[in-house]
Amino acid sequence: MNAISARRHLAPEQPDPDPARVLRDRGAVERAEWDDPADTNERSAKPWQVSGWRRSDPVAAMFTRKSPEFEAAERLRRDVALADGARRHEQLGTRISGTAPMTPTDVQIDAIARVRAACRCWTPSELDIASWCVVQQATVSSYAVRIRMRKETALARLRYALRALASHYANALDARELEDY
Repeated sequence: MNAISARRHLAPEQPDPDPARVLRDRGAVERAEWDDPADTNERSAKPWQVSGWRRSDPVAAMFTRKSPEFEAAERLRRDVALADGARRHEQLGTRISGTAPMTPTDVQIDAIARVRAACRCWTPSELDIASWCVVQQATVSSYAVRIRMRKETALARLRYALRALASHYANALDARELEDY
């Protein structure tokens, strides 16, 4: 057999991982039960219960929705979402009807600057847990397993990082108010 007639056996390509499985493995979703919004029967005393998977939010589990730490985490998430849109335009070189590549808007550029300023208020370890638990919304337990630390230590690190973020945003607001005078 020569090289041309010999059969080549290529290894099959690995299929893309199931997105739901990736989220479960990372700890970004957790089992939950909730009332079925499609159940509109007024005669029933209790609506049907739906069980499934919901996105976990470790910040909401730690703080109330009115706390400065929760509001700071939500503000960071919004800024990261805006900044991520700007990066996708750069990576893809998106064009509108054959014109020059799109450039990020002023809102996206401001969001990038706010995210960078927020990241400077943290140490590298706080930045790591904040990106894992706040931005990606993965659980603190999955972070503790990934880093090989106790869950209580990871919770304390996240709590400290969120307090530093809330303090950063409060100081930025105070500085902006002083500029107005």
